Amino acid sequence: MEVQIRKKLNNFTLEVHFESEEGILALLGTKGTGKTMALRCIAGLEKPDEGRIVLNGRVLYDSLKKTDLPPAKRRVGCLLEDYGLFPFMTVDENIRMALLGGGKAQLPPHTRAGSTALVPVISEYLGRYHLDGLGGYYPRELSGAQYFWASYARMMASSPELILLDDPFAGLDRYLAAGIMREVREDIARAKIPCIFASADRDEVYGMGKTVCVLHRGQSEVLQSRESFFADPETVTGAVLTGCTNISEVRLLDPTHAVSGDWGQIFCYRVRERESLEDSALHGETTPAGLTHTDAGGIRWKEFPVGTSAIGIRPTDLCASPGGSKEDGTENWTRFTVHAPRVEEDLFYWNVYFRPAIRSSAEMLWSLPKTAADRDKITAQELMQIRTLYIRNDRILWLRK
Repeated sequence: MEVQIRKKLNNFTLEVHFESEEGILALLGTKGTGKTMALRCIAGLEKPDEGRIVLNGRVLYDSLKKTDLPPAKRRVGCLLEDYGLFPFMTVDENIRMALLGGGKAQLPPHTRAGSTALVPVISEYLGRYHLDGLGGYYPRELSGAQYFWASYARMMASSPELILLDDPFAGLDRYLAAGIMREVREDIARAKIPCIFASADRDEVYGMGKTVCVLHRGQSEVLQSRESFFADPETVTGAVLTGCTNISEVRLLDPTHAVSGDWGQIFCYRVRERESLEDSALHGETTPAGLTHTDAGGIRWKEFPVGTSAIGIRPTDLCASPGGSKEDGTENWTRFTVHAPRVEEDLFYWNVYFRPAIRSSAEMLWSLPKTAADRDKITAQELMQIRTLYIRNDRILWLRK
């Protein structure tokens, strides 16, 4: 699957480019960032201004060659947020229409709309997707989960070569959605059909996606594996979407030092170059930096990744004391002084808001799991007395815009 499209919209220009093979590619972005429009362009429901879309070697759209296949010939299955069942048709009839359209390969030759050959195939879809006994129901008579499965069954009955899912779990109860999401993921894996899954929910993206592409105001950012993205999102937008709330712009002082004006703090980028040129913080993937310098002791250190303009610190990565091993010296940690702390609690965390410098213009957040506080017998009053916090240098996120 290759997508390179550009389309002028009212508030921004959609520019999406990525390549995806087997598995689920997740488009992650807040509402209004262009996820739905990108999927509609791929499906042929909207026309890009320019670009190219290729699926399994078939050119679906090419602005230079004036190619623009209609939706019915693209073999793309869509499940939009409202699911889009035909309201005047029963579940049986919705699936029947899909089989007679793109799903003809599943039927005996020359099968007609009223043929009894359709009955066992429809029954198979009803049983596979939790719809036994519901074939004669109309969409308005279905529960939320039943409506979803009916829409999903109709889509799969069309024998798609690509599946597009646009926030499909947004209207479902969260607990119910978790089970459905797992079944959908497993079903797509069994069918070996590539899928593009668009969502604003990072938990859903983590649960569904094999690879992740962030959309920000219509612009697609770097394509990363799921593990790499959630460990090191690389961009400010990606960091925010993974739940990083401590983010500050930085100014580079030299190849290994940067200053945050918001927090009144200088940070040192200390990533030692290994013989394999791999960065352990990125789980064995090379960094985009590629530059190194040698200190007075002859040790080679990597320099800032190209384009670094901000820093991110996850609230749960802060701790009240540095690590315990002798090899884990304090030079591998960055220290923050806690000023004007205030403590709030939610269901799972004690949240400590503080300023890292007396005159800092922005607060930082430390989130301590309540289970850890209970284990160490730390009270809310004691949290107010903590004056120093630490973070491992390899847990700091160095970000570009």
